[in-house]
Amino acid sequence: LVVLQLETGAMTTNTGGPSPPPAPCYTTSRHSTVRIAHRMIWTGAVHSEIDRNVQNHAFLADVLDLEWLPEPVQLEGPLALRAFEVRAGLSAPRDHPNEHLGEAESIVLALDRGAEAFLTADRDAARRAKFDRVKVIWPTDVVVELVHMDDIRQPEAEALIQQMKAADRIPYDFDLRSALA
Repeated sequence: LVVLQLETGAMTTNTGGPSPPPAPCYTTSRHSTVRIAHRMIWTGAVHSEIDRNVQNHAFLADVLDLEWLPEPVQLEGPLALRAFEVRAGLSAPRDHPNEHLGEAESIVLALDRGAEAFLTADRDAARRAKFDRVKVIWPTDVVVELVHMDDIRQPEAEALIQQMKAADRIPYDFDLRSALA
């Protein structure tokens, strides 16, 4: 089980429209999508964040329409309270009240469900998840897996990595050729 934390500017899935979205994305075949997606869950706060940002990033509407993405999990009671506590540690005093709530809910859900990993491109959320002993998967890890599954070729993967670097979504020095070796 992998907790999926999609966010504006992070790598998301493009369903194959006529032109690629302006932010980093990847396109997969239906077969690989099923292989990856059967292990994913996401939260209501992540869904809400994507929904709020559709007007600024039209490609996010595609994410909300993905058939393979399960219904978001709504955190309630003690889990919701815990998410707000985690969020407080991720946010600055002047942040929007829901800023980082998607990351916080994802970390709490990963802990609650015993998830295999947490997929994010957010450095602070990754640091918090690691503190809580949750394995972090970066978008670069997904790109490498897609190349290994022969769903994208290395030149396409290199272009995606460059897009992620340009969007400051890779928090470490990443070399695709080394990762594929």
